[in-house]
Amino acid sequence: QYHTLEPDWDLIAAIEKLLSNHMFNNVTFHWIAAHEDYKRDYKILSLPAQLNVDADALASRIQRYPKTERYWKVPLSPSCTTHLDINQKTITSGYKSKIRRTRSYEPLYSYITDKDKWASNVMETIDWNLHKQGIQNKYTQRQHYCKLVHDLLPTNATVH
Repeated sequence: QYHTLEPDWDLIAAIEKLLSNHMFNNVTFHWIAAHEDYKRDYKILSLPAQLNVDADALASRIQRYPKTERYWKVPLSPSCTTHLDINQKTITSGYKSKIRRTRSYEPLYSYITDKDKWASNVMETIDWNLHKQGIQNKYTQRQHYCKLVHDLLPTNATVH
């Protein structure tokens, strides 16, 4: 039984199904420490450690692609016959927060646009990834920061 709210449960289910095949009876798994190339030269690492470094480099490279070039929608697999897509992107973890955030975007965008008397296309000119990076380092103060930036803090004159 799978905990379908766990991150990447569909991948784990697919791997377990694949490993149940008799061809993989003699397969063993070993944990490989991440970023071993930070401590030792790549050339002297074991082959598994080198492959781990290579896989990490490939994963990092995909993060640098422009969003338009990434494939965000994950195809269904035999072990995962359903998944959550929001705005043409497959959600693989953090379901509750992503649903909540998606639900609040439209009202927040409308509020900011109306409050600041912006044209409807102004919101599209804002670098939201940069905005997100700016507030991510302030995790414990994120809600306060968002309210501060968008002039939503309660004051003596206004209580929300």
